[in-house]
Amino acid sequence: MDTRILHNAVIAGGLVCALNAAASGDEGCTASTGMMEPQYFATLPFRETPFAPQRGIHPMTAEMAANRNHYRFDYDGCGRVTWIRFRLGETVRGLNDTANYYHHAPQVEVQYRDGQEIRRFFDRHGNGIRSDGDVFTEVYTLDEHGYPERLDFFDEDGQPAANSWGVVRYEWLRREDGVVVETRHAADGSLLPLRPGLPFYTVHFHYGADGWLAVMRNVDAEGNPVVNELNAAQDRLEYTAAGDLLSWNVLDAEGRPAEGNGPAVAHGIIERDAYGYESVERYADASGAAMHSAYGFGYTRASYDRFGNRIERANYTLDGAHLQARADGYAGYRMEFDPTGLMRTSLELFDETGAPVARADQGWARTEFDHDADGNVIEIRYLDTDGAVIARHDTGYARVLQTYDGRGRLIAREYVDAAGNPVEDRQTGVARIAYIYGEFGFADAVQRFDLNGEVLAP
Repeated sequence: MDTRILHNAVIAGGLVCALNAAASGDEGCTASTGMMEPQYFATLPFRETPFAPQRGIHPMTAEMAANRNHYRFDYDGCGRVTWIRFRLGETVRGLNDTANYYHHAPQVEVQYRDGQEIRRFFDRHGNGIRSDGDVFTEVYTLDEHGYPERLDFFDEDGQPAANSWGVVRYEWLRREDGVVVETRHAADGSLLPLRPGLPFYTVHFHYGADGWLAVMRNVDAEGNPVVNELNAAQDRLEYTAAGDLLSWNVLDAEGRPAEGNGPAVAHGIIERDAYGYESVERYADASGAAMHSAYGFGYTRASYDRFGNRIERANYTLDGAHLQARADGYAGYRMEFDPTGLMRTSLELFDETGAPVARADQGWARTEFDHDADGNVIEIRYLDTDGAVIARHDTGYARVLQTYDGRGRLIAREYVDAAGNPVEDRQTGVARIAYIYGEFGFADAVQRFDLNGEVLAP
């Protein structure tokens, strides 16, 4: 793997070369144009804005994709993305940690018409779903060159909808020098931060000659960098030749290293394997010396199975010893999958010695998952360090039973004790939930019942 760093601090003028200008309309892209061959990628690249184009990194052959997790991209005759599916072999599956902030569904359909790019979302069974909050449809309005000018979210009735961050609309201004100016708007018109935990409001995105985001700046009304409440005014990003994010660097308004943003560090350094999967994340202070983050650990380490499933992740101190998490009581977790690699069968927590340990706030040390023939999770069990099924300390239930219809849609969830007797969730008073589906294929109504079968108020 080529780990050459592309230092993108030098900003390229002109347009962002990675965007597909053919997306501006349907001229020449008819049914007779023909389809391009599908492409397969191991991961999706890091993205800080939905302005960035849909693309994959770490290309794979169809033969490689037959035995590993991958994203399949389908294209029309003009090279525009029409579908993105996350799969293992030929089976569409739920997303894992290789997705990014702006990709939320196992299957995404993209259509183009009248200067718009329209995206819809589907679960692994092909059922239409709401994505990232109440979003049924994403509509990008494109300029004459195919670059997005705005993104609006809509529900199934065509009314404005908010994503999980409260955003109903993104707006972009693409300047002649190549800088992209972004704002995000709530339903009441107020500006929202770049994302939760990163309070950049009006943001200037600077792209490098390779098309990757190089610098993003939190700016005032005059376009000057301004330090936010987390001691950050700018982030500078570095990449490997393959397009993997290799490091993020926090800067003050003058461009000097600053220990800021959520982790309260100056540098985050990421090490990756040959498929682009994150294997280590570690931190450095303004002088470049290793440091602990605000979360209390020096670095994290992850490992994966032959399918590309993450099977272990742990937090470490600077001296390489496991660190027991302060609030949750565990240092890391291990996951097991069935022989096909498609179904997760367990998740177990461990302490700084590698021994099983109970989560401090919930009481369980291991979670087990049973599946039906279609891969749907039909039971979740919580166990202690001795392997006995126990009631969670926070909710009071020991098992969760789930039922699906013929299309793989969840229609009922029931909470029970270790012996299978119905119980109520201590936090909500709910013993059973029923999901009712409408014409668009997802739950239009949700009914909650107490232990006596009485319907609870929404």
